[in-house]
Amino acid sequence: MSIAECIPEEIPTNLHLERENIRALYELSLGEKFQQVIRQFGRQEKINICKSLNFHEENFSNIRMSQTPMLTEEYQNFLESEVIAHAVNILSPKFMGHMTAPLPKFISDIAAAISRLNQNQVKVETSNVLTLIERQVLGELHHKVFGFPDKFYRQNLQNPEKCLGIVTGGGTMANITSLSYALNKAFCARGDFTGITKEGLLAAMRHYGHSDIVILGSQTMHYSIDKAAKLMGLGERSVIRIPTTSSGQVDPTLLKNKLEYCKKNNIFVLALIGIAGTTETGQVDPLAKLATLAHEFGVHYHIDAAWGGAFALSDKHRELINGIELADTVTICAHKQLYIPMGISLCLFKSDDFALYSENNTNYQCKKGSYDLGRYTIEGSRSASILLLHALLNLWGQNGMSQIFDRTLALTDYFVTQLEMSDCFFLFQKPDLNIVVYRYVPPSLRSLLRQRIPLTLEQRQLINSINIAIQQQQFKKGDTFVSATTLKEAEGDCVVFRSVLCNPLATESDIDALLDDQRQIAASFEHDCLKSNA
Repeated sequence: MSIAECIPEEIPTNLHLERENIRALYELSLGEKFQQVIRQFGRQEKINICKSLNFHEENFSNIRMSQTPMLTEEYQNFLESEVIAHAVNILSPKFMGHMTAPLPKFISDIAAAISRLNQNQVKVETSNVLTLIERQVLGELHHKVFGFPDKFYRQNLQNPEKCLGIVTGGGTMANITSLSYALNKAFCARGDFTGITKEGLLAAMRHYGHSDIVILGSQTMHYSIDKAAKLMGLGERSVIRIPTTSSGQVDPTLLKNKLEYCKKNNIFVLALIGIAGTTETGQVDPLAKLATLAHEFGVHYHIDAAWGGAFALSDKHRELINGIELADTVTICAHKQLYIPMGISLCLFKSDDFALYSENNTNYQCKKGSYDLGRYTIEGSRSASILLLHALLNLWGQNGMSQIFDRTLALTDYFVTQLEMSDCFFLFQKPDLNIVVYRYVPPSLRSLLRQRIPLTLEQRQLINSINIAIQQQQFKKGDTFVSATTLKEAEGDCVVFRSVLCNPLATESDIDALLDDQRQIAASFEHDCLKSNA
């Protein structure tokens, strides 16, 4: 019997209905009304209604999947009442506590297109021209950071045998990529040794004759460096944190001493980490000095510029991260100061062959010689999120980005000025970029700080406890917000407020309101304390 004779002349009714049902499932949409709910969320005043997670647990404890489809109206009501109503309103200009800012409107349009196209960047067969766009954007950022001549990019930008960087799901993965690829390059094939990627770490150590491996950097290094060490089998112990100076930057003298110690004791230094914008305070290490040390000792130099790397796009403000061009690899988080949704970061490679030591190939994708981006990435399947950054770089351009940075740095200067004029707030250290750390000090201790008289342990603990209480109450009230962190000093722990000025739509009045909110909370605490002691 032929194939044609096997096919019925008419599709059975039940099969037709099944197809229609499947099509109906694909056509489900929450519609314009839901979009209006999202837009309204961004216009609300409150940052947080702050009900504890315990309050919500019962609503999210059912593990039984619904057997019948829920009506779209019913699910929309769930989203509106149980999710959106309890989300943190990071769109508020009075939200100044984390590295998160409102996104331009066109980003939602591009994000919808990405979702609809559903491309997969791991291979050309599921991404096509978006492969070229990703390489182009990486080249644009590479040029801004490293500044190679145009000839270099003509030769390497779209050459599938070269790689100028990769797109990752976050700064953590970008840092892990840099360090693991540096390890693969350091212990590559030599003589009868086929390389660490084939024979493993222990064999590499034996072949190259090292007694240990360490990673060096500031005590303020991001904890993703520890994650990388654990994933590579080196352990957290291998991450050596060097003390900082009073300005919050790594001490180059202490760092050089440690490099000399490692060289003398046959300890392999996998990488020296410089920071262009620490997570807690935004401080920038002396990047050029660290580059000199890395070159002197022949060490891979990685700069974690997850926060500050965006300033490379501004000719006016690039000096804030001077020396970044001397790195071997650089991490930049687009979801921080490039105003892209969460989960898009870059790891840029100065050398076009750096990633070749870590290439992965299979028979069905990422083949040798192919354009498949998955040849050079740790992650496999990835969305075409690079289109978001491509849109921003084109629709804002360098002039637009410069205006954004002008504004956020101006807000930073205003915040610092208000603190310096205040009688109750004390600036912890001058900011290098646009993160301000400060603390509230009760009246009884203010004169001691102004006269630089050392505080007792009890006095320090009192200031810490007051600042913790103010920040927690501020979050509960939900009118304004800054985060808090604990910084390490020689005298002991110091709790500070941490204000992140990355929302260019914020105003000086928003800063005034935030500080007034903290003053009122502090005054309330002090009033209650006086009453309890009466």
